Amino acid sequence: MQSPNLSMYVSTAGPKSSTRDEQIVRELLQAIVDRRLRPGTRLPEDSLGEAFSVSRTTIRKALQKLAQQRLVTMEHNRGAKVAQPSRQEAADVFMARRLIEVALLPVVHENRHSKAYEELHELVLKEKAAHNAGKFQEEVQLSARFHVQLAVATGNLILGEQVAQLTSLSSLIISLYGTRSSVGCDCGEHSELLALIENDQIEKAKVWMDHHLDAIYQTINTNQDTSDDIDFKSMFGV
Repeated sequence: MQSPNLSMYVSTAGPKSSTRDEQIVRELLQAIVDRRLRPGTRLPEDSLGEAFSVSRTTIRKALQKLAQQRLVTMEHNRGAKVAQPSRQEAADVFMARRLIEVALLPVVHENRHSKAYEELHELVLKEKAAHNAGKFQEEVQLSARFHVQLAVATGNLILGEQVAQLTSLSSLIISLYGTRSSVGCDCGEHSELLALIENDQIEKAKVWMDHHLDAIYQTINTNQDTSDDIDFKSMFGV
């Protein structure tokens, strides 16, 4: 079964599941990553059921799957809400990303002539265009896709799924704590990484990636507000 996280970031990752609860998982996941659903936002089953035109049971199944990915928290008698990662959880996520994404670079180098690797250049061009056009949210999405595609370029699907899940968590963390400097040139342009890989400078590429992810983490702060005033029917209505 295709990971909802991976299929959200990588269009060539395979067919998407057709079950209704998994479609809802993808839509809620996209809304969380896009910052339309902010950390701490309550997710009432009845309102979501009405918005998606499904039963509360189907909504509950979708929320449980998101809870397994740490993107939603569910409390007895209090319902579900978008997760609010603590500062320590944020540190743990970025540490995991640094360990994994630095280590995968030699394998990416070995596969640098693959179609999956070529797509990294296309993402860099799109990312720069979004930055120049001031399309911040699109730039955030493309930055996330770049990191997932980098893992996909190893040819290891399991690795791609792990990075996709960590990237989704990172997007949630940036949504809660991040600033405009959490993406973009301030943390290093992705074209710099590709140049190092293609010039066989793998050790320098590892240092670049470690600094890049640490620089993003260093931009986060805890002064972000959350809101429960959400019109689910307008957001998800079918």
